[in-house]
Amino acid sequence: MQLTADQEQQLLQNFIDLTKAVSAGGATLAKGNSGGGGIHGEEGAYAPKSFFNDPFQYLDHLGIGFKDTPSELTYGTLKAMSERDMVIAAIIQTRQNQVASFCARPKNKFSVGFRVRHKNRKRKLTEGDRNFIHDTEEFLLRCGHDTNDERDDFETFIRKITRDSLRYDQANFEIIPRMNGQPHHFLAVDAASIRFARPKRRKGGPSVNNE
Repeated sequence: MQLTADQEQQLLQNFIDLTKAVSAGGATLAKGNSGGGGIHGEEGAYAPKSFFNDPFQYLDHLGIGFKDTPSELTYGTLKAMSERDMVIAAIIQTRQNQVASFCARPKNKFSVGFRVRHKNRKRKLTEGDRNFIHDTEEFLLRCGHDTNDERDDFETFIRKITRDSLRYDQANFEIIPRMNGQPHHFLAVDAASIRFARPKRRKGGPSVNNE
């Protein structure tokens, strides 16, 4: 993304101001937040020494950032709740284990697992159909066409998106294509790192919703 000269200057100035505030031990920002006093504005009270810094807020002010969902709970708060509250953590772990039990081929018709089938259950499968079904199941189990030990398997992938779905009410994954555009493999992406991008605007016109 190419920044204009004004945007680069504004971003540089914001970085300089933040650097000065950190070097001064937060005194610069604290002075502006103290209101001449303490928590209730009393004279002679200590100024706060902590401050909040969101590294994305400068990009947001420049119009090239992201759009947060309308919620009072941040991603950090939701993550802390799911990890520190034993009841919530136990529920998420239980659901992960239940879903993970379906991430393998069933050993027999009474076992738990998943199978790929033709949508027409009455169709007599050809050798090509059976090969295609087998390749599709292998693709899912390996999360890709090839075997890669550094990539998550299907169970790990499902555990991740199940956790994020229950923790953030959001699940994200990326499909990596081949050179011809067909999917090669897929991987889970941390939902806390995904935001809605602000729609681009045409110069002098309304926002473009399909960008």
